[in-house]
Amino acid sequence: MRPTRIEIAFAIVVGGSVLASPAAAQPRAEAGVVEGEDLFAYSFHVETVGRLFRRSGYDPRGGLVEGGIALPLYNFAQLRIDDLDVPWGDDSIDVELGAWGNLNLGDAGPVQRLDGDVQVARIRQRFDHGYVTIGRQVRGGGAARFVRFDGAQAGVEAPFGLGLDAYGGFAVLPRWNQQPGYHLLGSAAAELVRDPEVLRAPSREQHWLVGARAYYTDRDVIDAGLSFHEQRADGGVARRTAAVDANFTPMELFALTGRVLLDVDATDVSDLRAVLDVYPTDRVVLSGSYQHLVPALMLSRQSVLSVFSTNAFDEWGIDGQWRAVSWLRVGGDAYLDRFEGGAFGHRVGGHLRLSSDGALHTVGRLGYRRVREAINGYHQIRASASLRPWSRAHFTADGFLYLYDEPISGVSTSVVGVLSSGYDVARYLKLLVATSLARSPYALTDIQGTLRVEVDWEGEVR
Repeated sequence: MRPTRIEIAFAIVVGGSVLASPAAAQPRAEAGVVEGEDLFAYSFHVETVGRLFRRSGYDPRGGLVEGGIALPLYNFAQLRIDDLDVPWGDDSIDVELGAWGNLNLGDAGPVQRLDGDVQVARIRQRFDHGYVTIGRQVRGGGAARFVRFDGAQAGVEAPFGLGLDAYGGFAVLPRWNQQPGYHLLGSAAAELVRDPEVLRAPSREQHWLVGARAYYTDRDVIDAGLSFHEQRADGGVARRTAAVDANFTPMELFALTGRVLLDVDATDVSDLRAVLDVYPTDRVVLSGSYQHLVPALMLSRQSVLSVFSTNAFDEWGIDGQWRAVSWLRVGGDAYLDRFEGGAFGHRVGGHLRLSSDGALHTVGRLGYRRVREAINGYHQIRASASLRPWSRAHFTADGFLYLYDEPISGVSTSVVGVLSSGYDVARYLKLLVATSLARSPYALTDIQGTLRVEVDWEGEVR
């Protein structure tokens, strides 16, 4: 019987946990070095996060269903091996394997008790002026924005900085979108039936993507590119976009970053961003930014939500950071929003950060933010403190207070508090325990607990 993707994912998670242990890695790391042997680098990252809370859900027709106690365990594992030798090239092969697994130990109810998937499973062959990657991989930035696919990616770069990347394959399907309840939000097919269970399973052959990016780079001075991306879903166009992006740093005094994302079918700009960072002194950082965003054009053409008008907006902003003295930093920002239809909104805030290198290594932060949007607004006050009584332990307390201009469901304030403590058991093993308490218009009392175990191990092996 063939293993399922859930079994494969959990095998990777468990296997990564074993490999990440010092007992597994140390003997090879300390082995004798032989002249001419392959030297490669490896790294393992294994993380387990446990949460405790009470969960309520919805039935297929949108009715509220009271749930029980939820105790999910989220497991993540990643393995990287770089600079492997092959007969046709030394230090030319890189391998990456990553997966996640979820086990619900509480009252799962309609939620799947055991879940998991392979995030990344790729192998890359590097050449003098290019590379080829096959397997499950991620493509981000430019016209692609962020996609995960099973396929191939290849690129070539000339010595003078001109390069070309191209990729294609089958999109990794968001399989949980086919589950009943609110998960179906955005599915055009879901709006045509009363019972979501009758929806047919998606076909991989109808979900594919292709794309390319041509670019020029000159060390740390400029990196500019022109890219195109087309993605299909259920046999139709999900999105077809083109983009121009550039990072320009002609001198240490300032840097300019920009991106224009164009929806080819709508022949309209869906996202335009420009940021200017200025460094007048070693103690001051100033930023100015502009963004034009049309959220409806960022959705898949196969989503029922894409036909509705989602307010486009323009935003202008400034941000500043000043290190007054070694123990005090002052920051502030201000943003002005103009929504489609002529309404305006704004965000203004500031914060103080104080630190002490004494015995407790204390850091305190106090901030205020005023937000006003087209419908409502609020004041936010944040206070936090952290201390490290010794090198391996740290404690943090963080609190938020929200005061709404107009009550939401009859509630005018929200309060959120978070307490956490961490301990570095060893160089490769870290523990974190946290709890949060919230009172808001959406929950009379919301209490959650989190336990995180993190393992990091890296080195070189001959």
